[in-house]
Amino acid sequence: MKNTRARRFAICLIPVLALAIPAHDTSAERKHSWTELVQLLSEPGGYFDSDNLVSNESSYLTVLSRIRDLNIHGGVYVGVGPDQNFSYMAEIRPEMAIIIDIRRQNMLQHILFKALMERARSRLEYLGLLFSKPVNLPADWGRSLTAEQLLASIDEVESDPAIYQGNLEWIRRWVARKLRFPLTDQDYQVLAYIHRNFTEYKLDLRYKSYGRDFPWRYPTFRSLVLERDLKGGYGNYLASEESFQWLKKFQEEDRLIPVVGDLGGKLAMRKVAQYLRQHHRQVRAFYVSNVEFYLMRSGRFEGYVENVRQLPVGDTSIFIRSFFGYGTRHPEQVDGYWMASVLQYIRSFLQEHDRSPYYSNRDLAMRDYISLHGEH
Repeated sequence: MKNTRARRFAICLIPVLALAIPAHDTSAERKHSWTELVQLLSEPGGYFDSDNLVSNESSYLTVLSRIRDLNIHGGVYVGVGPDQNFSYMAEIRPEMAIIIDIRRQNMLQHILFKALMERARSRLEYLGLLFSKPVNLPADWGRSLTAEQLLASIDEVESDPAIYQGNLEWIRRWVARKLRFPLTDQDYQVLAYIHRNFTEYKLDLRYKSYGRDFPWRYPTFRSLVLERDLKGGYGNYLASEESFQWLKKFQEEDRLIPVVGDLGGKLAMRKVAQYLRQHHRQVRAFYVSNVEFYLMRSGRFEGYVENVRQLPVGDTSIFIRSFFGYGTRHPEQVDGYWMASVLQYIRSFLQEHDRSPYYSNRDLAMRDYISLHGEH
């Protein structure tokens, strides 16, 4: 009993002392477990008016070919939101990923993804678990299936409430035994709510917002998997067994860290930047979605700029952002999409802001972006 209490006391001390580790101590990184690092870098959660269980950005793969052309590879990937990050990561193949989102719900959703991904042997088994479906696994566990065949196999069977309940019980044991993450009863209720949405809506699950009624514009989970890049190739992480297996191993090695934090705040983003600098890691890509729009609207954009300034980046480190013009078409907007995915070098973002502060989200999206066709 005394040893247990001592261990708990030690774990509580680690987040307090960790940031004081000297920068030259390269062995420091090994002292943090996955759970300790999530807790160390996170702050209390905030509110956002959506159930962002799947992306609402149908154009998310239009930048993939350009990312490939720019040779954005390795380093640290930073992102927001749910599993659209996985498709960017599968292309960039970072050494480490930090997903930082103001919603604690997003961190819990990534725990769900991590648990089921580590448990599954293939994409087919993973989707069977995610949608609570008793799929029949062929001899190769479905690894040879095309994207269309994969989804057709999921469509063939109905969700089973017993699988859903069994998954939740297994995840609770897995979190306690492997992660040793101190989730509350409320956390488990939120986790159950997230999993229930995947179970009920299945491949037709969409982004859901409150106060903005555009559900017909939002892509389904199915359409996100079947999206293609500008060269006609599939780009979703579930369209390729090789990409899924890479991500599964990435998760098993605890290299994806979901953090609760405000991009414009004074805590999580600064702790992330300090941690990366201490461990000599450079951000190669930062998927910021359209969070900057909300930061401008709430008056927290300048704090965000200063947080970005603290990140260790190189000359070719990029932002991946989303622009919803609502009638204003971006030059990089691809026909057939109602929004645009846009690239910009992070150092260019800072230089442009120093030259003349961004005065609107439209100004931000239109200035010194990287053309998808290599012309800008």
